[in-house]
Amino acid sequence: MFRQAYDYVINQIGAMNPLGPATQQERPFEPSPVDVLVLRVMIQKARALPLEIVNSILEFAEYWPCSHSSVDYRNPVTGHESRLFRHDSNTMVLRTPPIGFRNPLTDRYSTDGTLPPGHIGRGCKQELFEQHLGKAMPPLRNPVRKIVFTIKSRDQGWGGGPSSGSYHGSYTWFEAGLEKFDDDAKCPNKKDNEPCSHQPIDKPDHFLPYCKLRSVQPPPREGENGLTHGHNLTPHPKYMIQCNKVAERSPITYSVTWTWLDDVLPDSPEAEDLALFGRGSATGDGEFVRNLEVGDVITVWAKSRFPGWVNNVYSVKVSVYWAM
Repeated sequence: MFRQAYDYVINQIGAMNPLGPATQQERPFEPSPVDVLVLRVMIQKARALPLEIVNSILEFAEYWPCSHSSVDYRNPVTGHESRLFRHDSNTMVLRTPPIGFRNPLTDRYSTDGTLPPGHIGRGCKQELFEQHLGKAMPPLRNPVRKIVFTIKSRDQGWGGGPSSGSYHGSYTWFEAGLEKFDDDAKCPNKKDNEPCSHQPIDKPDHFLPYCKLRSVQPPPREGENGLTHGHNLTPHPKYMIQCNKVAERSPITYSVTWTWLDDVLPDSPEAEDLALFGRGSATGDGEFVRNLEVGDVITVWAKSRFPGWVNNVYSVKVSVYWAM
């Protein structure tokens, strides 16, 4: 019965694809939250299946809404093909829409890395996200199923000694971060200083002004001149998405997928394999994905360390998939 119902779902997905068969391979159909809700009802009525079985089928088919965020530093006008982050760089290069939202809140939202560090106070309640999302609100508190990072980059292209051509001893890399909306955060615009519950829900940029975001990872630290974003000197095994191959002159496009079903223990041989290919050895346990909540924001940080090391970033894209 499960296989028959699954085949029915696949057929319905094909029938619902508004792009048609000619463009299906070039641009895969991605369901909206409403598409998922409609298909769930269709299956229940057509097959008289329990809701638990229907949800399992949709999960098995990976029929999930998603958001895409991207930044491209290749500039045909100036002739620049990448953005350079030299030694001692910790730069946020991309921010995703809040989990459950398919689009950025404002034009500057995705790449504005100027938000000051601060300790998080009262996080905005889940009910507030539900007010804005309505029927598109994910029913699960932790709905994320998959994150796909696509990064095109290289290091300075020289040096590295015996590590050249490998990922060992690379000091240019990328890490995932996490931001949450904070009711207590102060914004430059006075109207944005109102608590989340007082913001008009008909305008997402006012309902969730991104100046109210506070970084949870990297965490705030006390510095000589006040709070700073806390960054390790070396790659964090739990958050490193990918490091660059050492002394590689040509850019490489990396595709890294984290899922909620990942179960690689940090001290296992499989974790050593992750490190061998330039990934964080503790990123394979799925914990980062499973702990994400509705309204959370994923960030990507470009990093480099020590004189002579340069992180050349060509483009970054993050795709986030969640269950409905």
